[in-house]
Amino acid sequence: MADDQDKEKAKGEKPEDSDEGNLDGLKSALAKERDARRKAEQEAKANAEAAKKYGELEEAKKSETQKAADALAEERKLREAAEHRVLRLEVAIDKGLSPVLAKRLVGTTREELESDAAELATLGGTSSGQGGSDESDKTKQTQGAGSSSLRTRPQERTTSSGVPGDQKPAETNPAKLAELIPRRN
Repeated sequence: MADDQDKEKAKGEKPEDSDEGNLDGLKSALAKERDARRKAEQEAKANAEAAKKYGELEEAKKSETQKAADALAEERKLREAAEHRVLRLEVAIDKGLSPVLAKRLVGTTREELESDAAELATLGGTSSGQGGSDESDKTKQTQGAGSSSLRTRPQERTTSSGVPGDQKPAETNPAKLAELIPRRN
């Protein structure tokens, strides 16, 4: 113990005085540390709030931009659909098809639509309602004249609207129309 006292005397301090000085120094250091921690927490909280606000602003800006992009994409889609409908109708008119059959045309390019329209026209889809073959035209003419030939299927006369009898008949007097009907004996 004598060595401890000698060491403390060499330092010029008493053991009781050094403990009190250290305790005061430790208390002040602890108080400074606590103040620094409080300031850091307040700054961190303020930074977190600022970052949150910035994130919200960025999200709002992004969602507005995204909304505009989505609306633009939808408008482009509608425009392309309208252009395709117009193209189908143009091809149908050029090929003599009815507007009803224009909806049936399949293809993405003008060439594909024209090819499909030509195929539909050969199947009997022209706007005049005729089948497209000369043989069916002759059959209709002979059936209209009172012929009793039943070798072919009856053909319905349609117009571009697709409604039968859209055109005025040649004769409207019922008595004369009844005379045109062939009778069995």
